[in-house]
Amino acid sequence: YQSYISAIGVPDVLILGSSRAAQGLDPRILQHALAARGHSGLKVFNFGINGATAQVVDWMVREVLTAEQLPRLILWVDGSRAFNSGRPDRTYDLILASPGYQSLQKRQPATVGWNVEQAAPAKARLAAAANPTQATPATSAQLLVLVQDSLPLEVSPIDANGFIAVSDRFNPSTYYDTYPYVAGEYDGDYQGFNLGGVQAVALESVAAFARSRQIPLAIVNLPLTSAYLDPVRADYEVQYRRHMQQIAPEVGFLWRDLQGKNLDLDRNEYFEDPSHLNTAGAAAVARQLAIDPNIPWPRLQK
Repeated sequence: YQSYISAIGVPDVLILGSSRAAQGLDPRILQHALAARGHSGLKVFNFGINGATAQVVDWMVREVLTAEQLPRLILWVDGSRAFNSGRPDRTYDLILASPGYQSLQKRQPATVGWNVEQAAPAKARLAAAANPTQATPATSAQLLVLVQDSLPLEVSPIDANGFIAVSDRFNPSTYYDTYPYVAGEYDGDYQGFNLGGVQAVALESVAAFARSRQIPLAIVNLPLTSAYLDPVRADYEVQYRRHMQQIAPEVGFLWRDLQGKNLDLDRNEYFEDPSHLNTAGAAAVARQLAIDPNIPWPRLQK
């Protein structure tokens, strides 16, 4: 994101959410589709993060991004998992326990254009973050380098617009030869299904923050395959969709539902696995959103 801002500028539209967002909405296709409908010149960046919940999104918009880095429209693209307070929020808990988070709490406002190549060796940065008395407050770019170097994880290939392109196609007849089938009643994403609690508080916080900055907030429910939606999951998803539609006017966000409605976005060829879209699906979602007359796309600033 820091590199994008340095090279292109602050995006007009910022996509937030979990891995479903990171690979489920192609920002470049969205740009092109919007341009074809008269919204030319808009910049779109995908800041989806694997495992992100409502608490993670709230932390990102209120604590990670500075006022100068905020977009003109937020597209929060995800599903019910991000708003389920009944399941453990491992991503958010790990963030709070990380040395990068401690460094972020002491940072100065981020400097746009900070050169990642200027970063100190990883061990030195980690040592500094672990010792608050000696640490220099980190910028957003420094925090990114710190977290990437400290996590024992393989970083997915992310393009310049923040998008993760996945070309695999979901084939139910062969997929479960490699991966075990998990019925909805045993799916941890729906554990203790609760649309209130901490994630609801985080959702309200994001909406209030966006409203205070006069940034429109649209929450987009991504499609799922029929193979994923067994009776248990389907029931939870109906509860989620009804709940979000009901609270949208009260909390203050635009609700856009891409599940069903004869949109034909749930076809297997659009997915990598039962619940994550591939590049074809991400392009189809982008084109569908671009023709949505209810989304307040920003006007190009002169």
